[in-house]
Amino acid sequence: PGAAVAAPEASADAPPGLAALRMGEVPPWAFFGCSFNAVMLIAGDLIDLVFAAKLGLSPLAASGLASTLAAAGGVSVLQLLPGVLDMPDRVREPEAWRAKIQGRLAGLFMGFALGLFPLFWPDEWRLWRKGAAAVAQRRRDPLTAEEQAVALKCTEEFPTAVTGPPLEEAVYRSLAARGWNTDNTLFAHASCPDEVNYDDAADLANLLSTRWGKRFTLGGLAGMSFSGKTGWGAFSAHTPKDGKIFILYGPHVGIGNSGAFSKIRR
Repeated sequence: PGAAVAAPEASADAPPGLAALRMGEVPPWAFFGCSFNAVMLIAGDLIDLVFAAKLGLSPLAASGLASTLAAAGGVSVLQLLPGVLDMPDRVREPEAWRAKIQGRLAGLFMGFALGLFPLFWPDEWRLWRKGAAAVAQRRRDPLTAEEQAVALKCTEEFPTAVTGPPLEEAVYRSLAARGWNTDNTLFAHASCPDEVNYDDAADLANLLSTRWGKRFTLGGLAGMSFSGKTGWGAFSAHTPKDGKIFILYGPHVGIGNSGAFSKIRR
């Protein structure tokens, strides 16, 4: 009677408590969530900047490709970390299973929130501010045999001629490297209003308008704008403050399906 009974010492191999299980899941899954969102944003902008025009990707498609790459990379990294993906048996240890799920969800939500930090970077750090906004660049359908013959005649007479899509991409890359973007640039064109210049999504004026998000039509013939004083005044009023002006102008000539100049098959 009155004798004290010593409590058994905790075994060094005793399983961790539920709180410890829960907290142990937070750091790796927070890191995964943060990396996923950050990589998705940065990679999406990089895909926009580098591949959008070449592959014809929309911003949504670029974001989807970036998220796929980020998810695949993140899961691959998690598999390399010992024990991160291990889970207790849901039937035999339901409380431990719930604790680990709760920890993972808490870590993911925390990481997803932290991974939005690229949205708050200064404009000059952001890839999508270094060039025009990436938009889907529609490409011309394969040429018919007749069109190939006309294109061959064109290259024979004008060896340095290029088609609209590669020219637009080269111009975009050059201007983007100098800080031109949709916020500070107004695109205008003084080109012949004939419908053959605008009846295809891959015509140069249409490509430029799609890339820069807007256009101001000055009208023109042989490269000379015929908007007049009022038209140029309206154009200048649309120009962004301290912004940049991008004007497409120049003459053009038709080539018929027989190879004759100043002719075109409609």
